[in-house]
Amino acid sequence: MKKIFSLVTVSMLTMAMLFMLPVKAYAASTDQPDELFDLSKSNSLSVVYHADQDDVDGTDIQLYKVAQWSERYDYTLTEAFAACGFNPEKVESNDEWQTIADTLDAYVKDQSPEASKQTKIAGGKASFEDLEPGLYFIPQTVVQEENGSRTFTHVLVNLPDVVDSEWVYDVETAPKSELFTPTYKDIDYFINVVWDDAGYEKYRPNSVVAHITHSGGPEGDGTVVVRSTETDNAPKPAVYGMAALKTFVSLLSVTEDAPETDDAAPDEVPSDVTISSDMNWHYEWTTKDDGTEWNVNGSEVEHYTLTVKTVERGWILEYHVIPDPSPVPKTGEDFPLIPVVLLSISGIILVVFGIVSRRKAHD
Repeated sequence: MKKIFSLVTVSMLTMAMLFMLPVKAYAASTDQPDELFDLSKSNSLSVVYHADQDDVDGTDIQLYKVAQWSERYDYTLTEAFAACGFNPEKVESNDEWQTIADTLDAYVKDQSPEASKQTKIAGGKASFEDLEPGLYFIPQTVVQEENGSRTFTHVLVNLPDVVDSEWVYDVETAPKSELFTPTYKDIDYFINVVWDDAGYEKYRPNSVVAHITHSGGPEGDGTVVVRSTETDNAPKPAVYGMAALKTFVSLLSVTEDAPETDDAAPDEVPSDVTISSDMNWHYEWTTKDDGTEWNVNGSEVEHYTLTVKTVERGWILEYHVIPDPSPVPKTGEDFPLIPVVLLSISGIILVVFGIVSRRKAHD
């Protein structure tokens, strides 16, 4: 019995030590090339805009380099986008990539960083040559058509890309588009602020500032606003992880015909709106559906990073806390060695005990 007990104990301790040893994990992909990409090769990007060429040709397209990509697949955000705070290496789903694209779109329209390259659409295509490896972004593009406007989705692409387990250095993509026809009816927009800071609420400020910008609309003026409100009927204090957010119904009636002109001067949406806990972290305004493109970005908050989610007629400003770093013993590179040493010593003692017990039994 002593022999069996010793063997079982030693085996369990050995397995425990093996499982506790530090192991570095890498993301697995069935579409990952066997070889690293060639850093010496230049990359190119062609963006095809499927629409009437007479409408899109001549439109300015700005390309932004968001992150540098090393041959070991490590990302480093460029200086222009370091304030965005997200880590592309930790993205695990298409929804997270979409959130990054929305965040970049809001950031570019609000901060207007300098573009890495710029060109015009020619023959329905925007082409960029001699690009370094990295993560690149093109904001939403709006072109005016005869009966309205067409919005092309933003472009977020890695260079080089991977297709059928092979590196592709000349990448072509085609953003989706949607045709918009103004109705000139009343339409509501809203901003919700949510906090991902469970356990660190002490860092949460009493208010944040939302930056609201716009473009397009009649004669380029997007400030014709019917109603701007800080409603008491806002949702309960926003909590990260809400299952869904519903579009808020306007308090004003919507008519089928274009509204008559009011002699009173309409209110304007302020460019900076303070949203506080007293407002249940919610703000909304009503304007005419006249083709104006709206954009919302949030102010920087100490101890938090910000992501922006664009939803139907609204924006979700999500603030993610940067938690205090936990103290980590410096006795090892990735894992403290003290538990391993203690377990090893215990294992050796038990092995010696087992050998001695076996010899005594044999004698």
